[in-house]
Amino acid sequence: YAFFNKVRGRLVQEFRPEHYKKLGRWIARLHNIGRKQEAQHRGFLGPSEDNKWDLLETLLQKVSPEVSGRYAEAAIKIFENLDDRLKDTPFIRIHGDLHRGNVLEAADESFVIVDFDDMINGPIIQDFWMLLPSEETTGSVEYENLVEGYSELSSFPTEQLELIPWLRGYRIITYAIWIMTRWKDPSFPKLFPDFGSYSYWAEETESLEKILYSSKNQTR
Repeated sequence: YAFFNKVRGRLVQEFRPEHYKKLGRWIARLHNIGRKQEAQHRGFLGPSEDNKWDLLETLLQKVSPEVSGRYAEAAIKIFENLDDRLKDTPFIRIHGDLHRGNVLEAADESFVIVDFDDMINGPIIQDFWMLLPSEETTGSVEYENLVEGYSELSSFPTEQLELIPWLRGYRIITYAIWIMTRWKDPSFPKLFPDFGSYSYWAEETESLEKILYSSKNQTR
């Protein structure tokens, strides 16, 4: 167990450019600490490192037969491409699930980051892509401000940008795995009533194929 001071904050209703710059500096401070040593009692992000291949096999048995072949092909290719790219990517301690819902603003307008239960060893870029408002990563005002703030205190890994579509696909798949593994919890069928339906799997398949085909020139 660990005890920390109680902190209060509220969800940021609208992220402005200055928010992204400030958030970039915050992430840089987090990563500067994370670089000092790996998390010895945490896993490593990635299909092979995180034992997700076996769970994917189980998930594929749940997919609606109308789209099971397409889903399997897209999911396997995303896993393979991410595994391949992560082999040469340095890992540090990262938050792992850093999206805007986990960013609170305190009374003094500083940020409070919550939900560290998914903290893991992984690529730096994992703590960036979920904060951006669209799939178009580079070139946006939000991206430029996030990178500018981060670069004030640390070196931004532009070489890891190519990981983003594969990380996005990986998250879609592992989220479905997460629901599957907890389905016996009585609250889950109520929280995810469409899980397992044809419409659910058709939408998931289209999302994975969109990622795969938009990244086809990068496929290894």
